[in-house]
Amino acid sequence: MEQIDLSNPVLAVALLTQQISKLEEVAGGNEEKLDAEGKTKQSAEQKAKQSAEGKTKQSAEQKAELSECLRKRGGLLMAMGDKEGAEKDMKRFLELNPEKVGELNGEFKAEGREHCR
Repeated sequence: MEQIDLSNPVLAVALLTQQISKLEEVAGGNEEKLDAEGKTKQSAEQKAKQSAEGKTKQSAEQKAELSECLRKRGGLLMAMGDKEGAEKDMKRFLELNPEKVGELNGEFKAEGREHCR
């Protein structure tokens, strides 16, 4: 994962969002695609990548990178007062990593945007 400067939170959120989108797109591209008749279509590249060891390693690395991006973006959103966005990212993070629920701590008390109407 490329280094993201967290000193500018708005830019950092935008860059993390791009990274998350790319990772989710790649993860979706690794799934089998169906043609109009419901038959499985696979490119030569996908077939070449199907070795169990390589696929497992790649998806584990992608999961770790996606998790880290979600955690960072959630923290930034919380600090910026976007409780709903932070909650979505943390829920997704915990879906990917249910074993890490004990590592999260703190209170959900960032000032929200409720007053900005």
